[in-house]
Amino acid sequence: MSKERAERRAARQAERDAAAARRERAQARKTRRSALMRRWRPHDRRGRPDSMLAQRRRRQDASVAFVMLSVLVVSWILLDGWAARLTVVLISALAVPVLVTLLFDRRN
Repeated sequence: MSKERAERRAARQAERDAAAARRERAQARKTRRSALMRRWRPHDRRGRPDSMLAQRRRRQDASVAFVMLSVLVVSWILLDGWAARLTVVLISALAVPVLVTLLFDRRN
């Protein structure tokens, strides 16, 4: 009787070991696949894959920031008076949202 129980216990342990090995192989395969996919797709700061819309939006925002910064730097260099410089800063701060609305299609 105890011999049969020992055999059944050994069989159950072998099944558990085989299932654990399958789970470990599946986990390793999943880890390798996710690492490979992470290398192929761009990610945001939190590590999530970027969508095409997010990439385009980021490019548009960067181009707007670059253009505004370059306008401010050029006006700061070329204009002598503080009133003129502050006027350019104020006008550009008011004009940027209007230009973004007109240039980029962001209806939603």
